Amino acid sequence: MNSNIINQKNDEVLSKGYSDSKILSNGILRYLELVSPGYLINISDVNNHLDKHGISFLNSMSFFKVESCSVENIDRAYKELKSKVQKLFTSLYSINITIVYGLISKDGQTNLVLGIYNPKKKQQLKKLISGTLSNIKLTEYNPKFESFSPNKHFYGILSGSPVVEMDEDKPSFSLSSIMRSLNGENYSLLFLAKPISKELISSKISNLLELRDEIFAISKRNYSYSIGNSTTVADSRSTSKTEVNKTSNVLAGIGAIIGIASSGVLGGMVGTGIGSVIGGIFGGGDSQTENIAYSISEAISKNESISNDVQNSFAMELINYIDKAVESFKIGQINGGWQFSIVFSSDNIDNRDIIQGCLSGELSQPSTNRLPLICYQPTDSDGKSLLIPKFFNSDIENSLCSYITSNELGSLCTLPIESVPDFEVKIERVFPLTRSKIDKNSIAIGNLIDGCQTLNNMPFTLSNNDLNKHTFICGLTGSGKTTSVKKILKESNLPFCVIEAAKKEYRNLSDDLTIYTFGRSQLNCPQINPFYVLPGVSLQTHIDFLKDLFNASFSLYGPMPYILEKCLYNVYKRFGWNLTLGYHPMLVNNNSDIDFYNYEYITNKYRYKSHKFLFPTMNDLKNEVERYLDNDLNYKGEIADNIKTAILVRLESLCNGTKGYSLNTNEILDFDELMNSKVIFELEGLADDSDKAFCVGLLIIFINEYRQIKKELLGISSSGLKHLIVIEEAHRLLSKVDTQGSNDLMGNPKGKAIEHFTNILAEMRSYGQGVIIAEQIPSKLAPDVIKNSSNKIVQRLVSLDDQQLMANSIGIGIKDAIQIGSLQTGCSFCHKEGMSLPVLVKIKNSFYDYDGQEKGLDDYVTDEQLYWKNNDKFFMLDKFLLQNSFNNDIEYKITILSFINTLLIESDKNILSSIKVLIDRIKYNIIRKNIHLTSKKSIDKLICSFLASSIVSYFTHGIYSVNFLPSDEFVELLELLLYNNDYTLIKRIKGILNKLYEANTTSLAENIVYNLILRDIDDDTNIKGTIRNYFINVSEKTLSSLESKILGI
Repeated sequence: MNSNIINQKNDEVLSKGYSDSKILSNGILRYLELVSPGYLINISDVNNHLDKHGISFLNSMSFFKVESCSVENIDRAYKELKSKVQKLFTSLYSINITIVYGLISKDGQTNLVLGIYNPKKKQQLKKLISGTLSNIKLTEYNPKFESFSPNKHFYGILSGSPVVEMDEDKPSFSLSSIMRSLNGENYSLLFLAKPISKELISSKISNLLELRDEIFAISKRNYSYSIGNSTTVADSRSTSKTEVNKTSNVLAGIGAIIGIASSGVLGGMVGTGIGSVIGGIFGGGDSQTENIAYSISEAISKNESISNDVQNSFAMELINYIDKAVESFKIGQINGGWQFSIVFSSDNIDNRDIIQGCLSGELSQPSTNRLPLICYQPTDSDGKSLLIPKFFNSDIENSLCSYITSNELGSLCTLPIESVPDFEVKIERVFPLTRSKIDKNSIAIGNLIDGCQTLNNMPFTLSNNDLNKHTFICGLTGSGKTTSVKKILKESNLPFCVIEAAKKEYRNLSDDLTIYTFGRSQLNCPQINPFYVLPGVSLQTHIDFLKDLFNASFSLYGPMPYILEKCLYNVYKRFGWNLTLGYHPMLVNNNSDIDFYNYEYITNKYRYKSHKFLFPTMNDLKNEVERYLDNDLNYKGEIADNIKTAILVRLESLCNGTKGYSLNTNEILDFDELMNSKVIFELEGLADDSDKAFCVGLLIIFINEYRQIKKELLGISSSGLKHLIVIEEAHRLLSKVDTQGSNDLMGNPKGKAIEHFTNILAEMRSYGQGVIIAEQIPSKLAPDVIKNSSNKIVQRLVSLDDQQLMANSIGIGIKDAIQIGSLQTGCSFCHKEGMSLPVLVKIKNSFYDYDGQEKGLDDYVTDEQLYWKNNDKFFMLDKFLLQNSFNNDIEYKITILSFINTLLIESDKNILSSIKVLIDRIKYNIIRKNIHLTSKKSIDKLICSFLASSIVSYFTHGIYSVNFLPSDEFVELLELLLYNNDYTLIKRIKGILNKLYEANTTSLAENIVYNLILRDIDDDTNIKGTIRNYFINVSEKTLSSLESKILGI
């Protein structure tokens, strides 16, 4: 082919190559401007794109610290968390909220933070975040950027589109490596994201599509031309010639031009090799074939053609980048697009470089359609803690920022799925969010928890019917048990009795309370005679309860439980009780067989002050045990001594000191008043667990007996919850022991007694008595206590056996039991009748009063306040000291008998003189026995009250007893007589005694003295002297009368 023609065509191709190169170069520039403008910034111009007031803007944002997250399955943790974070960012985009996410580490603590900017909607945004990230614990956080280290800071800014693999099951990016690498160092790393408008996204898509069309037009070129002619000659010959020409040398210039045009833009990315590469792409060849044929007719024809297909690989590659960018922006149209930048700094250049290296390694994943990140390291002379691109307060696009979708942002800002410094990943099961049914008797004790959010509109309630079926509350000290109980007590508005074994927290309950302090007699120590039998209660039942109470509280072994039981029967018998029919003659209606056990009649007798002396005391039981062991049993030697010592030592401990004041007494609490009041019994003053167990059991016995009798009296009208009893640390009485004997020859009295008490608690439901058991260590408790409780409130437990025990009782699988150990203070698993699974509840520590004002549950009460409440306590304490000092004194007993004989027989004058002698003897013995009295009242009044009680007790049992209880009038007159020495009172007292005895008291008393002397008389007895011993002051007339009677004259 003619070389001129070929050269002409080569010039045309070269011209088009130059044109395409310019289009491609401009296309690359436009692509970078639209997608990755950071590539167009010179390093020297970086500071011009920074916001001088960036720190002020960050300080104006609302930050939350991400402390922990909970997931149900660690294998799906990343997928669950990423999905929630992406949904959050999509929601924030829809309401145009700028966000910040990252790490702020200072003062040795790493903080994973989330920041939002919209001061007017802070609370609404907090609700949105809490609702979307319900299983993530967020707390408000103030980063105080201006308070960072004053040392020089080293900065970094990453620009470009991060490459994050969108794997559904495992993260391709995590901050964990940085958090571990720089633990304890001072640094900041923030991902900044500002929503871009859908209009801007649409504009970018349009511009990119337009650019794509332009680039596509130059991505492939076809070059072709042809020449043809024909002639006729006479010669007949044929020849063939083929010639190949290459145009690479010519076309190589095109690559050089594009390389020159683009090298200034792409810098090191494209490099100097672009010219030769493009030259290779445009390089091609042409072939010429000449066929000459001479026909017979001498016809000659000639055709020439050249055809080239040229593909521009750079253009094709740019189209791929554009397609990916369009796809990304389209996704941004749907779920949100953001202007995005990564900034970081540290006060140590090495730490800055570590952050940069970690980010580059995490975010520069292999990708064929994303440009690599560019890192800038600007400087600042003002020592700011961070340098922020200028785009927060402006609608102008900042070239330091790139563009990212909500999905990509969510993949970047996902949480660590492993525990790292200052961040915890919890494996927690999701529980139902079932609203409790509410009726007029329901009380709301707290609100359901969804993840880390408390749902204030979804209360968890317990009805009176629920509480009547008993409640078990457990948890470590400080987990919120007491608050849970207080909430129930306060909201129920029912009378209650709290038995608090180890603390004194319930006294602070904001309510009108009566507080008793066992073991602290200086405050308000109660007096409860364990042997007191409430009206209507079977004596046999009460004795059985007492037997089990001793067995459950103390370590009794061998024959000791049976000895104790025998002595219980004996001591009641000695006080005049009929053991077969279970009554005392002075309390029943002896005049009517029909109304013999009439409750109203018996109750009326119980109103007499003297009725309390019909019941034995702890001291009486101790004396009976000693007598029984010495006189009735045939045990000899060491065995007898060991058994006697073991029993008496235990009983002796309950007779002395503050325990004796409470338990070795004739007094009893008014249970009618107590069961209709709000009462706290504090046992903190008792150090021994056995003593605490005894007091707990004693109160349970009396409350159970009281409720049982009220149920019988009221019948069906008494149905429903009437009263609540709270037992704190119940394992002291209801401990976990084997209820069976260790072998066939040995019983297990302690186990049987505990089983009896657990049955008592279970049966209380039918009497309208609700029971709340609060326990720190459930595994220490008798299993039946937990099993018999319908309602369970389980708070934090760390021991595995406790966790599994309670998990099994509320329907949680063993593998999920460990979740009980991660409960926060005040949070609990709550389970009640009708629920298959528990709900997670935040117990509320406040209540609303009648005026609708929210108040705290506590109103602090000090010991000093209790000290001044009971003004008579020292008088009662001194009276107990006298009783405890004189009741076992034989000389004192003889003195009381002598005064009674004097009162019954002698003249008024002798009686009054006897009173003076009697009181003087007591005063002398107070000094001799070294008794220190504390009461500020008159000592004579105290002694007279003590003497009156002693004298009245002799008229209720023993040789001076009668068939009728001494009236209150008699008791009051006797005390007045002792105190006032009033002649007029003697006549009234004797008149009452004559009616009680239905006989002349002089003759009656003379017969008693006569029989007593006759019992011990022998030939050497000084009769007159012996008679004088039976009187304090005796007349000659009485001496002569008794002497004659004794001598039979």
